[in-house]
Amino acid sequence: GPARHSREGGIVIHVDFSATEYGRASYSVRRHGSESFRLGAEDLMAMVQSAIDDGDGRDKVVEAVADKVEEDAWGACDPSLNDSGDHDYSEHQESETGDNETSCDRAEIRRAVLAFVRERHPELAAEL
Repeated sequence: GPARHSREGGIVIHVDFSATEYGRASYSVRRHGSESFRLGAEDLMAMVQSAIDDGDGRDKVVEAVADKVEEDAWGACDPSLNDSGDHDYSEHQESETGDNETSCDRAEIRRAVLAFVRERHPELAAEL
């Protein structure tokens, strides 16, 4: 959906989470969930400013935001992951961690970043 603005400023990105949990009984199960990730105004402006300083366009900001989501979303969000599909009882390597993945829509990030910059720092919008 559209990016929501809050009093604290910044942007909110919808993040989809998925993980494969590997259990001791040699099973794996795919889990999915989604959650909103909040990126504060200061962090976002630092990304915008550094992209402008480096002569990069908004794609660079979008990538920076996506990278931050990738790095921080598991720690910052608490998605309730629902089992999707069957437990797969097969022989595979013991692993406590599983494959944790996040995905977010870069088009949504781009729209949110632009809306934020136009609203808060219209003078910078032209440079992005």
